[in-house]
Amino acid sequence: MREAKTKKQALMIYLEKVDLLSNNSCAVVDVGYSGTIQRALNKLLLKPIHGYYFATDVSSLEGLVYNVQIKGCYVNNGNSLFCGSHIYSHSFQLEKLLSVNDPQIIKYIIDENNEISKKFKRLSDKELAAQTIRNELQQGAIDFVHDAVYIRKNLYFDFRPSLLIADSLYKEFSLALETEKHKVLEDLILDDDYCGRGLVS
Repeated sequence: MREAKTKKQALMIYLEKVDLLSNNSCAVVDVGYSGTIQRALNKLLLKPIHGYYFATDVSSLEGLVYNVQIKGCYVNNGNSLFCGSHIYSHSFQLEKLLSVNDPQIIKYIIDENNEISKKFKRLSDKELAAQTIRNELQQGAIDFVHDAVYIRKNLYFDFRPSLLIADSLYKEFSLALETEKHKVLEDLILDDDYCGRGLVS
């Protein structure tokens, strides 16, 4: 219990530093799927923390009294919004592409000045080797967003990137992986400790 109280205190200090305690309009943005982190934050903070995901397999967070939103962009409550979508059925590949390279935080440590420091999990050589590839892939996505914003601001005010096209491209990408090996994805290592599988390629 003492360890749990210390961890909670450190977490609350962190959440205050990132303005999650004082801000009344906050949301979790993630790939998916069941709102585990969102649910925990709602129960901890006793305030609505919304959730916006690529895909969700639940329609609501049980036990919460607030009007909390949990929405999936491509798959909502387990229902694909686009015919034959692979966003949910092939979600592991998507997570490999979008996961951050930062090491997981094992715990927060509070010093005598009530400041917190982070203890990180050590990255393996395989994880370090995958960072360059993932950075380049994600930089391409960021560049696309910048171009889309420029187009909407300067050329075509009603421009909206097509979710249907994005979903179709990922579907074709997923289907190609089923028939042939992909060197880039094979080199991407994902830490799946959450599901007890360790490092997965």
